Amino acid sequence: MSHIIFRLMMISFCLFPTVLGGCLLGGGTQQRAQFYVLNSLYSSKAGMETETTRDVLSICVGPVHLPQYVNRPQIVTRISRNELEVNEFARWGEPLKDNFSECWQKTSRFCSLRIT
Repeated sequence: MSHIIFRLMMISFCLFPTVLGGCLLGGGTQQRAQFYVLNSLYSSKAGMETETTRDVLSICVGPVHLPQYVNRPQIVTRISRNELEVNEFARWGEPLKDNFSECWQKTSRFCSLRIT
């Protein structure tokens, strides 16, 4: 009986470094996070230059509140009407509230209504 226990101990002693080495040296795959930001379609300086006129109609929209479920670094997408998916590896490069506000300002400056 003792020789069986001895064999099991030797087998486990030999297999342990192999299993541990596979885990520590990247035996599994690890996905890297990707970072995203919102950009206005009109973010280039050339696209934002518009004629200045004396009669400009301004529209003020605000404050804009983002839902709490998107107030996180991970990108959240709606899968169905009642289901959201949080992608741990797709992340915002900056806080979404700040990025959204900047993008909205650039777009609204370009698309401002003008009275002629």
